[in-house]
Amino acid sequence: MGTGLTIASIGVLVLLAGLLTMAQTAIDRVSRGKAHHLVQEKKKSSEYLLQIVEDPARYKNVVWLLMLVAQVTAAVLATGLAIDAFSGAGEVVAAVAVTVVLYVIAVLPPKTLAVQHTDRCALLVARPICLLGRLLRPLSRLLVIASNFVMLLLPGRRLPDGPFVSEEDLRQLVDTTDDDEEGEEEEQELIHSVFEFSDTIVREVMVPRPDMVVLASDATLEQALETITQAGYSRIPIYEGDTDNIVGVLYAKDLLKRSTEDGSIRAASLARAPLFVPEQKKLAELLREMQEQSRTWSRRSSARSSTSTTRRSRSSNRSAAECYELTPGCPSTR
Repeated sequence: MGTGLTIASIGVLVLLAGLLTMAQTAIDRVSRGKAHHLVQEKKKSSEYLLQIVEDPARYKNVVWLLMLVAQVTAAVLATGLAIDAFSGAGEVVAAVAVTVVLYVIAVLPPKTLAVQHTDRCALLVARPICLLGRLLRPLSRLLVIASNFVMLLLPGRRLPDGPFVSEEDLRQLVDTTDDDEEGEEEEQELIHSVFEFSDTIVREVMVPRPDMVVLASDATLEQALETITQAGYSRIPIYEGDTDNIVGVLYAKDLLKRSTEDGSIRAASLARAPLFVPEQKKLAELLREMQEQSRTWSRRSSARSSTSTTRRSRSSNRSAAECYELTPGCPSTR
């Protein structure tokens, strides 16, 4: 192989290693809820990204394998060139040069790009990573099996899919812990509830539309106060025409400040604008967004205008346009 071709090959391998680094970082930062959200928005390659996120071991093992192949091959080719040019000191020169080049080109910039543009980078690499994962799956599985034999010599247990701990593995680990310490059972239930909360979608904590407590947009302050008093809710959705058309959310504290004013004032004039979210959005993701936006209420939006068939959550007794209190763990019931 000529010198020019070797240098070109090293350049291609370094760029490939950088692309794989970007892919790994971006995919690691995409949650399952975010992937579902991208699918709902019909983003290109979002279906492939969802497959990767739901079965990360199958695809990340392949990414690591290809990254290692690219880096080692680049180092070997660079060592050959350095030996020809610097004789005995070639190995040292090659080691230093490859380390600097990989770190400056194939590590820091790709990771930075993936952190700043996570969704775009993840969608960009999702399809090729998904296809490579399927193609190289047998080889990846064979290498994982070989590494598990090495684990027999080390103080640790083997993992069938490589260095990945699934939710099922963690649940099993929690269930098999000793019950010697006081309160161990409560701690196990708490850990299980964390997993359940992370998998909960917005639709599961909403109340069916026929059970919503709502106010018409032309309701007076007196009517609004009576409704809030009877229902016991601190926020009531305001609709115009029918309950599918929610135009605002009336806060009880806003109403009480104006309750002694002229009775001709309409409750809708005190309503705050609702925040609409997809019904398939992960509840944990929505809670984080609401915390970031300093919002304390939410309203589910549905692509269909038919009556909702969603079930009532055990942890929530609120109507579809009412708020989630930003308390740790789960939505408040009142």
